[in-house]
Amino acid sequence: MTETSKKPFKSAEDIKQEQIQKTNAFNRFLLFRYSLPVFFFANLYWLIIQLTHLSVYILLPIVMVALMVAAFAEQVTLFGKTDISLKLTKRALLAQRVMNLLVMGLLLVGQGHSLFPIFSTVSQTLIALILIQLAGLVIISYNLRRIGQIEHNCDPYYYRFQKIKQSY
Repeated sequence: MTETSKKPFKSAEDIKQEQIQKTNAFNRFLLFRYSLPVFFFANLYWLIIQLTHLSVYILLPIVMVALMVAAFAEQVTLFGKTDISLKLTKRALLAQRVMNLLVMGLLLVGQGHSLFPIFSTVSQTLIALILIQLAGLVIISYNLRRIGQIEHNCDPYYYRFQKIKQSY
């Protein structure tokens, strides 16, 4: 074997430090790992509700569940990567924002029973459903803001981990 073909031996400490750095970098995406399941299960629940009363609206949660699964897959692939791409996560969140706005609009024009056939059509239910959509929009906005910060390397985790990295 030549000198150039030999791989340098890494000590246990080097491996440990490398793993710590990968884990710390992966923690930049912690918000998405908690937010995406919320939307996934909300859409899955909506899909199950739609199965009780089939309508064209069943396509909406099907599409959203598929987009959330794609975003999950993207999140899993980020561990240990230095080249970060959040395209699928961003696309899923943007689609969820459009969906929340669409659902609010449809609720306001009297499509509540078609969207959520197991819920009553009283005004309190309508208000509760709209408030849930608004809460989702707040979560989405926060997530999209964080994606922008990560894309420009100006998120709090990035600064923190750069300081940790410099201390090694």
